[in-house]
Amino acid sequence: MSSVIPVTIKHAGKSYPFDLDTNETVPEFREKLYSVTGVAPPQQKVLIKGQLKDGMDLKKLGIKEGQAITLIGTAGEIPKAPVMKTKFIEDMDESELAQAFKVPVGLQNLGNTCYMNSTIQVLRQIPELAESLTTFNESISSMSPDRRLVASLRDLYAGMDKSATEYPPLLFWQMLRTYRPQFDQQDNRGHFAQQDAEECWSSVIQALKASSVGDHFVDQYMTGKLSTVTKTLEAPNEEPTTREENFNNLTCSINATTNYLTTGLKEGFTQQIEKNSPTLGRNAIYTSTSAISRAPAYLAVHLNRFFWRPDIRKKTKIMRRVKFPFELDATELMTDELRAKVRPLNLRLREVEKDRLERMNVAKRTKRDKNEEVEGENWMSEEEKKKRLEEAQDLEKLINEDIKNDVGACASGVYDLQAILTHKGSDANSGHYMAYCRNPNKPESWFKFDDAKVTEIKEEAIVPLEGGGEGPIAYLLLYKAKPLK
Repeated sequence: MSSVIPVTIKHAGKSYPFDLDTNETVPEFREKLYSVTGVAPPQQKVLIKGQLKDGMDLKKLGIKEGQAITLIGTAGEIPKAPVMKTKFIEDMDESELAQAFKVPVGLQNLGNTCYMNSTIQVLRQIPELAESLTTFNESISSMSPDRRLVASLRDLYAGMDKSATEYPPLLFWQMLRTYRPQFDQQDNRGHFAQQDAEECWSSVIQALKASSVGDHFVDQYMTGKLSTVTKTLEAPNEEPTTREENFNNLTCSINATTNYLTTGLKEGFTQQIEKNSPTLGRNAIYTSTSAISRAPAYLAVHLNRFFWRPDIRKKTKIMRRVKFPFELDATELMTDELRAKVRPLNLRLREVEKDRLERMNVAKRTKRDKNEEVEGENWMSEEEKKKRLEEAQDLEKLINEDIKNDVGACASGVYDLQAILTHKGSDANSGHYMAYCRNPNKPESWFKFDDAKVTEIKEEAIVPLEGGGEGPIAYLLLYKAKPLK
């Protein structure tokens, strides 16, 4: 028996013939309704034996051929088909590929979803994650909410890859709200409420982790370890305790004296607690000191800018300027043991990077004098490419064996800033989120993702994101282990 049932959709006095596939999920059905009627899924009220809910099974609703289904909701503009026939990536020639990837695709704001759009764009800066998602074979109709979310992220990436215009992340949004109901909150006017981008980031990471994407990609490439030693000066003979815990992002504490990212991280690594001392038989002040014992290839840093103000009963924002480096050396945040393992490669890589920078500057000056192109890697000669390959081979010999066998670990302790998620405004429950991502084809430029609007900007435009006002301020930073080539 066919799963496709011809029905009639009745909306605003009009009737639309519609082929309803009962094997699809309700969110997929809503997307098709949107393409026919122009009523976006958040505004849809579908009446089939009562109001249709996202978790329902269409096969169990007893829908009959020719049945009239009522849709209530305000229609917007119906999504337009592309004027030109869609041409897929594998069918493009080199010039078309270059044009297609000149500016990446933005995401439509579905109603206070800038927090989600920015999170997606920052995550998309991890090419290994995108590759891992292509091997994720779960269906969007999986019984597991985390797997449905991951499957929708996979399909969203695929759709963005094939789109030449802004893309609507409708299905992913539906799955996110199912996975974490907090994102389904609405204000007193019935509009979806603004949410916290860092909470969205953590939710997606947890879903990826729970779904074991790409042979445990998150555990390998995005999870670090902290070693924490706790002791008290009040009982110097008492044996310190040590514990290890995983982290998916580090927190940068911000106070009245925090000027630099590493300072805020270090302050967050030291905590004082009061607890019972078994040797003193009373409460004592203990100091807990943490350090990184495993550094992941991708290091996310959350700048803790929001705090609760009981006097006004809401979260407020710390505007203070906190300088963050484009190149982060994390060795000063590591345990002595890990620092010793990365140090030989760390020192040599810095020397090599200095030599490469000098060679690049000379080569670019020479090309500019000849009015030749110097953007991206156009300045690089075949001799330079060969030189870099030889340097990389020598550097690989310095990788510690323990780290070499630890897939997804950072071998040098040196990171390059890859993406920034920012917040604009003074209130955690309002304002606007945007993403700034490094251009992979032109390292000296970045892309600014303001929902559907994407613009290319120069690297110097990133510096003001350090803060100091109500403009866009860095809220989450994504660092990537510096490549050896």
